Amino acid sequence: MTRNHTVRLLTDCLQIRRQNRQSTLLLLFDSSGQEVAEALIDAANSCMPGQVDARYISLGEQHLIARTARLPRHLQNALGAHSAIATCLTNSDHYTACRVAILNMARKRRLRILHMPGVDRAMFQRGIQNIDFRRLQSNALPLRKLLNSGRHVTIRTTDSERQTHTLQLTIKGRSSHVCGGVASPGEIMNIPTGEVYIAPIENKSEGSVVINGSTDHIVFAPHDHVILSFGRGRLDLSKSVFSNTPGAQSFRTDLSKEARRNSKSMHLCELGIGINPIVTKLSGDEILDEKAAGTTHVALGANKPFGGKLDGTYHRDMILIPTWMRVDDREVVLPRASALIKRTLR
Repeated sequence: MTRNHTVRLLTDCLQIRRQNRQSTLLLLFDSSGQEVAEALIDAANSCMPGQVDARYISLGEQHLIARTARLPRHLQNALGAHSAIATCLTNSDHYTACRVAILNMARKRRLRILHMPGVDRAMFQRGIQNIDFRRLQSNALPLRKLLNSGRHVTIRTTDSERQTHTLQLTIKGRSSHVCGGVASPGEIMNIPTGEVYIAPIENKSEGSVVINGSTDHIVFAPHDHVILSFGRGRLDLSKSVFSNTPGAQSFRTDLSKEARRNSKSMHLCELGIGINPIVTKLSGDEILDEKAAGTTHVALGANKPFGGKLDGTYHRDMILIPTWMRVDDREVVLPRASALIKRTLR
């Protein structure tokens, strides 16, 4: 991992400026994110010493925050003292409420936010090398404008038996968000970066969609057959189709367990468009796969942190390549997908 790439992340993405005492970074990390945190600290100390406030957050403290949904006073004060925040914390459902509490306060205080749940050194390095952050940002802005001006989004997909499926989402009145190359005040950016996303109206999604890409820990093979059916914004498992293959059945089991645990998790909560050309292979890691150029994703669960009304700690992204996608009567020109991803989804 080169120091120059990490310095560019701090200066170009988070806009931490040398010798500007009003431009400083709060870095929160635990044992799983320690290597990434060390790279950020090293880069900052090489050119802007004293502008990073690094704090180790133990799993015990994360559990307490998750249980109470409140930040301790020292973290509240720290959030008020900096212009940007980066989190390198464990990606676990047990601590999701902790991360949500941190992000919500950071958004309220309009910090520039770099959120990296479960991102290890290898993924961090892959996510910042060979990326033109400013170009990625400029490619995202027209998509954001298109979504912000729209009323409805229509996604058409084709299953393995050549049958077409159409899913319509209502987005009127909702604002889209950019996870591009430049973090804006109050906006959340990931590493790896590269998506434009929006929270659809919660009870308006209708139709069916083929999930032919990946989801958490699963990359679907060409013979997998997964068709999700939605009515009034909710996933209807009884009308959905899962082939008798390991990937499809594993996905069905996961969804059935979550539906029994909390039926509210079955709401369609997000539509996203991947724009990062560096992501050329689906891995089953949602935070990476959802950024792949040429892909679209929908998600189940919570969307309150980005403009929706659904609260909770469950959020599952499902990646696909559509036959076409439209905002009202305008076709969305998706970024070109890599040949490897096209072959994966064929």
